[in-house]
Amino acid sequence: MQAVELFLKIGQTLSIVHYVPGRIRLRFSKDSIPLIKQFSELDCFNNLSMAQFIDTLSGINDVKVNQITGSATIQYNTSVWTKAMWESFCAGRNEPELTSNVTDAINKF
Repeated sequence: MQAVELFLKIGQTLSIVHYVPGRIRLRFSKDSIPLIKQFSELDCFNNLSMAQFIDTLSGINDVKVNQITGSATIQYNTSVWTKAMWESFCAGRNEPELTSNVTDAINKF
């Protein structure tokens, strides 16, 4: 499975818990963990964590993962990431802006 497709599949396992422009909190599901592990084990990433990868995406300012609550809080630039992009990510939709942003980050590795 391609890295972009796997990243979008991970998105389908997440839900938006809280959203304000510039900050979003996503909740992981039980299905998230094996996909995240599979993603970080792709040869091109050399065991890079999902949080580290997300932090390399254009427009992402900070990522904090709380393993106790199973959530991640992401601060981002609203001119790069819109609410619709986050919703597309959590729905696993292959939107051009989202796919381009993820592809650009993957190509850095």
